[in-house]
Amino acid sequence: ERAAAWVNRRGDDTGRRPGADGKESAFAAALCLQALNACPQDRFRAKQAALVRQLIRMQQTDGSWYPSARLRIPFPGMTEPEHYRYWTFNTLGGGSIQLDQHGRFTTATVLYALLGAAASFG
Repeated sequence: ERAAAWVNRRGDDTGRRPGADGKESAFAAALCLQALNACPQDRFRAKQAALVRQLIRMQQTDGSWYPSARLRIPFPGMTEPEHYRYWTFNTLGGGSIQLDQHGRFTTATVLYALLGAAASFG
C-alpha cells in the first residue's frame, strides 16, 4: 500500500526514466502501474487510468513499446551485484547495464501491467 501511495503522489513524472534525459519510459510506467494494480483502492483509480492512457499512447504501430528496460549484467561468479559500484552503460560483458535492445522485456512488462489493470477495473 505504501508503494502504491508513493506512485499516486508522483506528479507527471510517473513513467520518466531516471537520469538527466527525463524521457518517458514505458518500463517505468508499467512498474508504477503494477504497484497500483497490487493495491486496488478507489483512491488510486485516477492514477491507474492515467498510466493506462500513457502506456496506450506510447505503444508503437507494430504493437510493441520502445525499449526502456535496463538490464544489469553481472560478472560471472558475482554474488552481490548490488554492492558493485562501477557499472558501465551500453558496453559489452560483465559489469555493464544494457538497454533492452529489441524492447522484449519492456513490452512484456507493459502487457503484464495492462492485464493487471484490466483485471483491477473488472
